[in-house]
Amino acid sequence: MFVLLTVAFAALTAGLAPRYGTDSRPDFSPLPDRRPRGI
Repeated sequence: MFVLLTVAFAALTAGLAPRYGTDSRPDFSPLPDRRPRGI
C-alpha cells in the first residue's frame, strides 16, 4: 500500500516539478522529495 502511494506521489512530483523550475528527472535521488523544491 505504501509503495503504491510512493509511486503515485513520485509521479505527481515529476509532473509538477517542471512547472516550478526544478529537475523533473528523479535520477538526482533514489526517492524524490515529497514537495517540489521550487515552492
